[in-house]
Amino acid sequence: EPDFEIPEVVLANASVCAGTEITAKLNNPEVGEIIWYTGDEQSINESDLQHTYMNAGTYELKAFLTEHGVFTKPVMVEVKPKPDASFTIRDNVERGMIPVSYISANVGGEKAYSWSLGDGTMLNAEGVSHTYRKAGDYEISLRVVNKYGCFWTNYQRVTIEKDFNLLAPNSFSPNGDGMNEDWIPVALTSGYYTFELKVYDRNSHLVFESNDPEVTFEGKVNGKLAPSGEVFIWKAITVDPNNVRQEYGGTVMIYH
Repeated sequence: EPDFEIPEVVLANASVCAGTEITAKLNNPEVGEIIWYTGDEQSINESDLQHTYMNAGTYELKAFLTEHGVFTKPVMVEVKPKPDASFTIRDNVERGMIPVSYISANVGGEKAYSWSLGDGTMLNAEGVSHTYRKAGDYEISLRVVNKYGCFWTNYQRVTIEKDFNLLAPNSFSPNGDGMNEDWIPVALTSGYYTFELKVYDRNSHLVFESNDPEVTFEGKVNGKLAPSGEVFIWKAITVDPNNVRQEYGGTVMIYH
């Protein structure tokens, strides 16, 4: 039997999530060299322990006092499982014209899913879909929280090759020849979106609005055809089948 009082392990948190660092020390550090045995086949030679358990389970943590040849009384560390935040990205072209990225968690049924799609869009669901307006590289992140309150975040990058602006023509010619007589962003005629479309003149006066794919802009202002060369500004707010709201816009010129 040792002729001194064996110190106790002081654990900052006896229940942690996998992947989270724990800290431990002895309530009497004046005992010389310490070797920590963490219960996951590791031994660590340091006075204050900092250790990360990567797998869920219950681990026996104790310290060996080398100068005295004794172990401390073990303490149990409960390590709760972290969720799987991996996800899959699948691209498709809806209605033959709308590029849609379908992004879904590889494991369902967790408590919460939080997406950041890299262009300012934030969504909460196991799976989401999104249309990127601008070509470029975007970092998508998924944060998953499970029933234990443990969370994990995963990241992937997606490359968008082309800009998408609702396939809106930049000009039309209401001159009675039967070609390009009216104007509407082509993607709004697909039935994929509900939308609100507005057209303004160069003085920002509203000259046309529609939420019906069959109601198109005919180039008229106050009932009269605008002069050739007139440029209008358009804005559209779309809502896709997943209730994702986006804003688009641009200019269109009329010529006779």
